[in-house]
Amino acid sequence: MSNSVIKLVRNDIELVISPKIGGRLVGLYYKDTENILKSDSSQWENSDTPELSAFSDFKAFNGHINWVGPQSDWWKLQDLNKERKDTAAAWPPDPFLIYSEYTITHQSPTSIVLEGMVSPISKIKFIKEYAINEDASIFVQTTMVNCSDIDVSWDIWFNTRLDGNFKGYVPVADNNSIKVIPVLSSNSQEMPYIYKDGIFSYSPQAPQAPFTERSSKAFIYPQAPIISGFVNNKMLLIHFEKHEPTAIHPEQALVEIYNHTETNTQNALLELEYHSPLYHLKPGDTCKAWQIWKVFDYKGANTFKEQTQFLSEILKNEL
Repeated sequence: MSNSVIKLVRNDIELVISPKIGGRLVGLYYKDTENILKSDSSQWENSDTPELSAFSDFKAFNGHINWVGPQSDWWKLQDLNKERKDTAAAWPPDPFLIYSEYTITHQSPTSIVLEGMVSPISKIKFIKEYAINEDASIFVQTTMVNCSDIDVSWDIWFNTRLDGNFKGYVPVADNNSIKVIPVLSSNSQEMPYIYKDGIFSYSPQAPQAPFTERSSKAFIYPQAPIISGFVNNKMLLIHFEKHEPTAIHPEQALVEIYNHTETNTQNALLELEYHSPLYHLKPGDTCKAWQIWKVFDYKGANTFKEQTQFLSEILKNEL
């Protein structure tokens, strides 16, 4: 393990954090299995991150990362890149938040706190906390600080990236709480999904010729504040606060699920996303958002029926 990453271990849980790549959680292991998160460990050693510049492009280190929302405002508060500001660019995310080196302000064998730099793009900084609790649950918290001399309005966006060939599940009360937007082009077709017995999930499939990829984004108001993801013989369960729909920016959703596959199966991506309320911060103000993660052994088949039955049994003790 490189000195460029920090390892936390407790009760069969191992977390790997990279201070150098945006204070990012890059590894989640349970009982010495494969990484539950999608992240290439060879990149953890690589200092070749994008330049900290308003002109930087995106590089996918994946893992678990924080952005700010709404996405349409990402480049509106800065004057360093006029084109991205004038076009309200929706990509890439703020490089200063996700590629800068974070400073460790506290560290123990089971917890760590990291502080990021002030971004000239978003006008804020993140303070990230990761901890493994006694019961083997994982505490993930991000604090946002307005470091500018102007008022800013952002939400805290949690993005947990898994291999897109696996499935994520969200409990949903009805169809009216789901909006699926496919990414359609000459190269891309939509990703099939299932909504059955109060559960939403994508059904990841490879693209059909002549298409080379599939992508869709689901915007969801969940019945219960959880998202689950099944990776091989493990289930990751993510808990968060349930906020009123009116507290969330109208362009975003409390839960968003993005699924992408390509003809190259190694590029498949599943994003399990949560948005905090939209916070209106005066200079110096702070706000926080958190998640609690739990990992469970799973011995069933890779089917909607068996995985949702397992999830339902687990939720009897979790909600």
